Amino acid sequence: MNQLMSKDQVEKPDRLHQIRDIIVGPQLRELNRRLEKIESDLLVLQEEMHHRMDETRNALSKELRIAVESLARKIESLSLATRQEWTDLRQQFEQTEARLSNRLKILDKEIDTGTASLRREFSQTLDKFREEMQSLRIQIHEELDRRLSVLEETGISKDEMAEILFELGMRLKGAEFVSDSTYSPIV
Repeated sequence: MNQLMSKDQVEKPDRLHQIRDIIVGPQLRELNRRLEKIESDLLVLQEEMHHRMDETRNALSKELRIAVESLARKIESLSLATRQEWTDLRQQFEQTEARLSNRLKILDKEIDTGTASLRREFSQTLDKFREEMQSLRIQIHEELDRRLSVLEETGISKDEMAEILFELGMRLKGAEFVSDSTYSPIV
């Protein structure tokens, strides 16, 4: 008798794990899939932002280089020009450089702000999913404990228990199940 009881007690956690997998397995997998998609989307967005920033930097560098080259050619062709023309060209160059530098700083700030915002949102979403998962686990454990105590009190057979658990699994999946038994504690 003790050997049978200890064997049932050993199999009980495995059965609970199987029942839990039948009941919430699809939801857990869906939540994991959604989390992975969010992580993947975040990585793609970060890569895209870095790519855009690199492209913008390259374009701005090219624009700056072209502007510098253009200014250098003008300086060479106007080497005989007055000192005032030289000063004007130098100011133009500095303004262009300052403008491009400011645009780069603004772009860097926007990207940093966007990335920080996405990280916060991801973190909040992840925390929310974890809380939901924990709440769902607690509810499942409570419901399983309650159902198990009801089943222990009623003293049903293993065959009836198997049929009830199978019916519960089918209901959770949304499939109809026609029971041969007259015993139906699941409401």
